[in-house]
Amino acid sequence: MLTRTAQHRTELQPAPSFSHMDTLVQSLPMVLGLLAWVYSGVWAYVDARNRGKPPLFVALLVMFVAWPLGIVIWIVLRPEKRPPSFNLDDYRVQ
Repeated sequence: MLTRTAQHRTELQPAPSFSHMDTLVQSLPMVLGLLAWVYSGVWAYVDARNRGKPPLFVALLVMFVAWPLGIVIWIVLRPEKRPPSFNLDDYRVQ
């Protein structure tokens, strides 16, 4: 009798595993946030250098002081772009 019931028992197959997709979907926002954080630091560095401010200081402030708010603060408080330096000696014919 035991063998007969064992033959009629159907074993459930496990559902296909999509754990790698779950991990990708879960980590995607973190990766995008990290890329945005790094990009904002690079952008702030270049922008500060173009405006005549200490670029490393500004980039570190933007990245580490309330990160998303730091970008807004820099955009509001940043100085006007300095005009390109003009030296008449660069254009004289010798």
